[in-house]
Amino acid sequence: MKYSLNWLRDFVDIPDGVSPAELAEKITLSVAEVEEVIDQKAAFEGMVVGQIAKIEDHPNADKLKVCRVDVGEGDLSQIICGGENIYEGMQVAVALQGAQVRWHGEGDLITLEKAKIRGEESNGMICASAEIGLAESSAQQAEGEKGVMDLKLSDATPGTPLAVALELEDVVFDVENKSITHRPDLWGHYGMAREIAAFYDLELKNPELYDGQAAAADTGTVKIAIDDNELCSRFVGCIVDGISVGESPVWMQSRLRAIGQRPINSLVDISNYIMFELGEPTHAYDLQKLRGDNPELNIVVRTSKEGSAFVTLDGQDRELGSDMLMVTDGTRDVAVAGVMGGENTMVDEKTGAIFFEAANFNADSVRATSLALGLRTEGSARWEKRLDPVLAERGMRRALHLIGQLYEGVTIGAIVDTGAPAGDALAVSVGHAFLEQKIGVSLERDQVQGILTRLGFGVEVSGDEYAVTVPSWRATGDIDSAEDVVEEVARIYGYNQIPHVLPEIGMSSGIAEPEVVLERRLHEELSARTSLQEVHTYPFVSSDEIELWGGHAQEAIRLANPPSEEQPYLRQSMVPSLWKMVMNNARWMDAFGVYEIGSVFSSDKGELLSAPESGAMPAQEKRLCSMIFGADVFGELKGILQHLLEATGKTYEFVQKDLPGYLAAGTGLAVHVDGERVGYMGILGTSELSKLKTNGQVGVLDIALGALVETGENVVKYSRLPEYPATKRDLAVVVSESVTYADVVGFFAKQELIESAHLFDIFRDSKLGDSKKSMAFHLVFRSEEGTLTDAQVDEVMTTLVKQLSEELGATIRN
Repeated sequence: MKYSLNWLRDFVDIPDGVSPAELAEKITLSVAEVEEVIDQKAAFEGMVVGQIAKIEDHPNADKLKVCRVDVGEGDLSQIICGGENIYEGMQVAVALQGAQVRWHGEGDLITLEKAKIRGEESNGMICASAEIGLAESSAQQAEGEKGVMDLKLSDATPGTPLAVALELEDVVFDVENKSITHRPDLWGHYGMAREIAAFYDLELKNPELYDGQAAAADTGTVKIAIDDNELCSRFVGCIVDGISVGESPVWMQSRLRAIGQRPINSLVDISNYIMFELGEPTHAYDLQKLRGDNPELNIVVRTSKEGSAFVTLDGQDRELGSDMLMVTDGTRDVAVAGVMGGENTMVDEKTGAIFFEAANFNADSVRATSLALGLRTEGSARWEKRLDPVLAERGMRRALHLIGQLYEGVTIGAIVDTGAPAGDALAVSVGHAFLEQKIGVSLERDQVQGILTRLGFGVEVSGDEYAVTVPSWRATGDIDSAEDVVEEVARIYGYNQIPHVLPEIGMSSGIAEPEVVLERRLHEELSARTSLQEVHTYPFVSSDEIELWGGHAQEAIRLANPPSEEQPYLRQSMVPSLWKMVMNNARWMDAFGVYEIGSVFSSDKGELLSAPESGAMPAQEKRLCSMIFGADVFGELKGILQHLLEATGKTYEFVQKDLPGYLAAGTGLAVHVDGERVGYMGILGTSELSKLKTNGQVGVLDIALGALVETGENVVKYSRLPEYPATKRDLAVVVSESVTYADVVGFFAKQELIESAHLFDIFRDSKLGDSKKSMAFHLVFRSEEGTLTDAQVDEVMTTLVKQLSEELGATIRN
């Protein structure tokens, strides 16, 4: 929607100190988004009114003329022109050197320079309307389809700046339509002027209206009937005789041009002028075509007949539906209500009398009709937004005033008003404390009352309560609650005056759910501090996968509507899902590791939960599952497991019992926390590995997270940084197969100077002896009393070897 500053000033005296840019910013902050401020005069810089004094044939071009033009500089200027409609004495728009024009109305702007055209000098350009960005009236277009603008200005002398002559010294505010979709009152200049008056606490001037109903002439009988008051709540009509259709005055054309509308003729321009001024679409019918020789005019507003045809003003033959609202003369359709009039009653240059219409049509009906016909107009765009019913009479009286102003000696008949003008006024109660709390500032009651009154609201104050009466132009779905009234006060008060204060929000020091805390910590440890990659797999498995990994399909949960018939069960373990991922990637990479934190499913009694009507929900358990593929993965996997358990602050131990059958013998460890089994780790057996078709090991880790959470609280451990450096030694011991990792690590843990022991290799060979294995450790020595010397470490190592032999039967591997 475009608003002309000159037009707005008809209704509000904007202070001289307020620049267009400042006004645009105020509108943007308080009402709607101004996308652009257009200085109309700047576009016509270097353009003047000229008068053709003499026309001669061009000596070197049949279609060109050499024109001598008076541009107010004393001597006549020579300009070459190809317009077919030029004549001596013609008043034209001349673009002088330095002006910017669009050649033939197309392409980019070009700056005019002195030029020679076919050997003859040309000092400017006689312009067509499209070349200087103007839309001509239909009369001008008819005269100059292949020519230039014929200005026909009675009071403009040659040399007059074109912007002054055409009253184009205006500033236009281009407002984003989407920002006023909910404000039908702003789809006219008067509504925006009301907002500006409220900003600056100025008087709002009303438009001049026709008030001669009592002295209306006898122009014949008019009867108006509305079949459905839900679809048309009000219809106002009036006959006007003595019309002579021609061009509208320059001031009206300039207003329409400023907002991008092409002048048509005096009657159509009046109708458009009212629509862009008040927001009320109106329509003029040729009375002779509408009524014929019948002195009585019968207007009936009703829905159309299914499949009937109607030719609209644009000459298109349109098929109507049964639910489209039409204006009729009692027997035939003459307009699609709220959308477009009919060709059969169109006004033209022969029209001498009209029937003028202003109505109120149902928004949903107009929207549906416009959509069905593929026909959207400026009028329908406004009806779709629910217009104020009071506007119908105001629009009619404004139109009759303009008709009386433009045409001398017209005869205006009685105004016939059918339907309900408006319902009871909407009332909203708002508390002062509520208003201040929502806005966030302290306000005086007089200040609140003043803002609402300037916007047209009725306000009665009783103690801490405001009884607010919503004006009809805002009661169309825009204002209906206390919060809406608060918004009105806030935007006029000024959003930019409200201090920026963050609300106080009570926050706890941590997350209440320990499961969430544990999951986040595990994600952080695994993704940030290990080489594992997180994956997400589907929880659907086949019966073969269940049986392969130690489960029983009859105990699994079968889905009533599985994503595929091959995988109808919910998984009882994440191992099958990760195994498939390892198989798909092992042939491409030499080593990698993945993990997933997800759910596994089981039923309490193992029954199938395939019937939705059973109402039973499967038990879900959160688990951590990881698989590592590589050459020697046991140590890495065990290190990760230990790191995780220590990060959760739990006391744990490894036990070689209660292990799945798919693990290789002697590689499995069950994890116990406080005596309870929470999971396991180990190396997959050879039968599973053979499917990889590549060398390598696959380590698997499976831990229940719930058990970790329930067995204790999360503890954050702290120890100060060591003061003295560490010394590292490697030690390989040969022990019996019955000696476990826990036995050896437990031994090292009892030694005073050993800070940590990390297993990095397990080796088995017949040369070591029957049922023997070699375990190699990285040992870290540190003292809190000083830096250890090599002699001290050698002495400790000698003692360790002796004690390992005595306690575990170990020997040193050379």
